[in-house]
Amino acid sequence: MHSDLRALVRKRFEAGVKGRTLAGLQSSVHEMEQMLSALNSFIAQQEIRTGVTDVNHCTYSAPAKAARDRALRLERSIVDLTAKIESATIDRDRILEALSELEAAAHRFSPKRESL
Repeated sequence: MHSDLRALVRKRFEAGVKGRTLAGLQSSVHEMEQMLSALNSFIAQQEIRTGVTDVNHCTYSAPAKAARDRALRLERSIVDLTAKIESATIDRDRILEALSELEAAAHRFSPKRESL
């Protein structure tokens, strides 16, 4: 019986870890999307200010070019983290399913208490 209880506690712990990991990844993606939006606004402002929208033009804004490079790297990071979120969601769902099965088994085999 102690091993069943230990397995249940371990699964609850794993479920908590997976949930926190997933929440952290989702938070990171949200922050990166906000940064990406700010960078895109900055790029647009620079292009309006200079009147040059061609990145390859010699008078294109250097800060806008740097911001554009940063935005591209952020987009790649967002794509990578989105894939990790999908994987983490699957892992979390598997752990939660296993936890539900353990809890159901523990409930079935726990001694019934009689009411007075």
